[in-house]
Amino acid sequence: MGQGHPAPALHGHDELRPALPERAGCVVHRLCWPDRCVRLCRLRQWPEVDAEQLADLLAGPLQHHAERAAHSLGQVQRDVDRPGRPALRRPDPGQLQRPDQRGAAEHGLGQHRVQPYVPGPVGQLQGAVRRCRRQLGDLRRDQQPARQGSAVRGRWHSRAGHQLPDQPDLLRHPGCAVPGRREGALLNATGIIRPLALCVPRKLDFGPDGIGACARWLDALDAASVLVVTGPPLAALCGPLLAAVRAQGRRAELWSGIAQEPHVDDLARGIAAARDCGATAVVAVGGGSVMDVAKLVAALADGTQAIEQVFGVGLLARRALPLACLPTTAGTGSEVSPIAIVQDPADGQKKAVISPHLVPDAAFVDPSLTVGAPRAVTAASGIDALTHCIEAYANRQAHPLTDGWALEGIRRIGGSLVRAFDNGDDLAARTNVALGSLCGGLCLGPVNTAAVHALAYPLGSDFGVAHGVSNAVMLPHVLEFNLPAMPRRYADIARALGADGDGDDLEVARRGVERIRTLLARCGMPLRVSELGVPESALPRMTEAAMKVQRLLVQNPRTVSAEDAHGIYRRAY
Repeated sequence: MGQGHPAPALHGHDELRPALPERAGCVVHRLCWPDRCVRLCRLRQWPEVDAEQLADLLAGPLQHHAERAAHSLGQVQRDVDRPGRPALRRPDPGQLQRPDQRGAAEHGLGQHRVQPYVPGPVGQLQGAVRRCRRQLGDLRRDQQPARQGSAVRGRWHSRAGHQLPDQPDLLRHPGCAVPGRREGALLNATGIIRPLALCVPRKLDFGPDGIGACARWLDALDAASVLVVTGPPLAALCGPLLAAVRAQGRRAELWSGIAQEPHVDDLARGIAAARDCGATAVVAVGGGSVMDVAKLVAALADGTQAIEQVFGVGLLARRALPLACLPTTAGTGSEVSPIAIVQDPADGQKKAVISPHLVPDAAFVDPSLTVGAPRAVTAASGIDALTHCIEAYANRQAHPLTDGWALEGIRRIGGSLVRAFDNGDDLAARTNVALGSLCGGLCLGPVNTAAVHALAYPLGSDFGVAHGVSNAVMLPHVLEFNLPAMPRRYADIARALGADGDGDDLEVARRGVERIRTLLARCGMPLRVSELGVPESALPRMTEAAMKVQRLLVQNPRTVSAEDAHGIYRRAY
């Protein structure tokens, strides 16, 4: 392949591109990515995509990898044969057949399929080239019309005239109960755990004196001017931080413009405040709304991008200013996540900006800062954090690294939220809930949430319902819909909540849902959409809005159609 050969669009898989020829072994490992894709497709892991669509998706990467492997093979061979290199003994290829092929060759069986075995990186690359080209040929053959009388198309649906048994209406993924595979094993068709990228703050403090630690961090940063972003009820709480920064001889300005669920207009005012004070660093002191706006203020303060240009995944080019977060609620986990959500007045929808550039430089999680939170805020934010942990554990993208965090968060929040709700001064309970919220926040970047959040968003954007309350109303109804897809994982969640673990997984999982209903009622949360003042006539509009949140719906354990979403809303109403 020449130097001008275009690379395929493998967004999110740059680490899978072949390396330089001298790293031939690494090349072979990375070449298995398209091979695994094809195998997953043939196991009907993606049942709603037919063979022709999959061929279009994978043919380009396969062709590219085959050519890159051939190119690398040529360079390795030239390196082996270059002048001045000691000559290698080249045995007779007939003597280098694999042991399992020698018997067949000696008896004249299948000699046309026997390939000479060449040891080392050259042989590995040759095998990689053959595998990629074979898979590419298979895909092209799969694009041919299906045989007469066959209801399916493609070799992954039918092999040697034998049709695979019907699969349930679930997107096949590592967490689903695929026959013959342990649910939750989190392995793909080749037994490889999926790749995971984890972005966390460079400095993460959990414990007392968060304000003092933040002031010391700003001193080490040597920021000339600091903008502190907060909400009106928290302005007094920011006094010690402002005084400490000013005592260092730095400028510190307070902007308390976040009074509700954040809008794009709030962001514009925050950016203007940062420019007016010449901010060289931004600090967020508040809940999820405050931190989300502060993250976007720090990112967009230089004006190189507008908010409309960065809605989506991976569209933010950089963050303009250093950023630190001090959460005053135990809920969103925004202090450690790469996500910020604001409502766009253009269409009234909540929209997300997802980028590693949004992960703060420093996060100071001080449970004592949550002591003054009102009971309603404590309950709503705690249920939001619990939902993060539940949806991260029962998720198509679940990963062993985040599973531990998710279950620990469920245990701590489920065991302490009622105590924190009843007695806001109970620092031990506040600490447990804050730690659980942090665990959930750490899961948001690598895994994220699913259908509970997707169906909760229209309640917030259309009717102004607080985000935690929206999640609380939808949580048990979405879980009931999902239980058949991941009974073992939902049983794990139920046991973490303290439910009786005796019985089969589905039975235990149902006890977990009832446990959640009891927790919601105990914390004074509404259990029905109708309790929120939402008219029944709004359900179709809410369904349409929820179905647009595909970034979350595609991760739900069970595929959610528009009809399914409307049914969940009706049951929740």
